[in-house]
Amino acid sequence: MISVQRCAVVTGASSGIGAETARQLAHQGCKVYVGARRLERLQALAEEIQGVALTLDVTDTESVCQFVDQLPEAVDILVNNAGGALGLEPIAEMEESHWQRMWDSNVLGLARMSKALYPRLLKASSGVGHLVNIGSIAAHETYAGGGGVIRPANMRSRRLPRRCVWNGWASPSALPK
Repeated sequence: MISVQRCAVVTGASSGIGAETARQLAHQGCKVYVGARRLERLQALAEEIQGVALTLDVTDTESVCQFVDQLPEAVDILVNNAGGALGLEPIAEMEESHWQRMWDSNVLGLARMSKALYPRLLKASSGVGHLVNIGSIAAHETYAGGGGVIRPANMRSRRLPRRCVWNGWASPSALPK
């Protein structure tokens, strides 16, 4: 029986959870495509894991399109990790531009990537594509100075139609083997 190498995509992979997730996926035998704005960090990671580093800004639709155009036709796993929190001011002092940047990255960026890769996830080698969204504890708990964190009420785990599975919020150890 011929084994097909699974293809994984990790956004926000230039450091932290994204970089470690990419390492774990590579360790599990996936060909990993890593994306983030900081290409120099991505290149070092890609060399380490024998993956592919591609520039990606999830807040820019054109950047997402260019990123996706460089991927294989079939993708088994998408890990939406890009995002972050800005500002530690109380909500009354929060800069609206911080809210906008967080919304563009944490919500719209996730949506852009999911939409762009959905057709490729449907072509997954296993017949089932996996969509994993990494979220911060800030989405579940308040913290001092966390007035700018946005958690839409509808951002929870749910099953997607057809051959694509939404794994909801997950840690790298929860990724499919």
